[in-house]
Amino acid sequence: MAGTRIEAYFAKCGRLMASFNRKQAQITAYAEMLDNPVGTDCGFSLQLNHCLILFTSCVPLEFKVMIEQQILPRHRQRFALSEPKLCLRLLTLCTSESDLVEKLADMVLPPMTWC
Repeated sequence: MAGTRIEAYFAKCGRLMASFNRKQAQITAYAEMLDNPVGTDCGFSLQLNHCLILFTSCVPLEFKVMIEQQILPRHRQRFALSEPKLCLRLLTLCTSESDLVEKLADMVLPPMTWC
């Protein structure tokens, strides 16, 4: 299945597929393929004991698309995902840590939680 998808990708781009690219489509029979609509490197997922292991393309654009279109939807089906935690960052320049402690001493911060 992945092999024909890769061949179609190259045909759409008007390019000949090198034989090396066929290797990209080889995944174990126990894996589920994760489609990569913007590249040739398909990903796959494996269930090992109680762990779901995901393999993706390492090309940043391809990785991002696979996360958005393949991995997050699967996770939403399997798990009840809560809203992301609020993350506040304070960037300071040219101020020492001790000066910051003094300046921020009266600031009320939300309780710290660990994810």
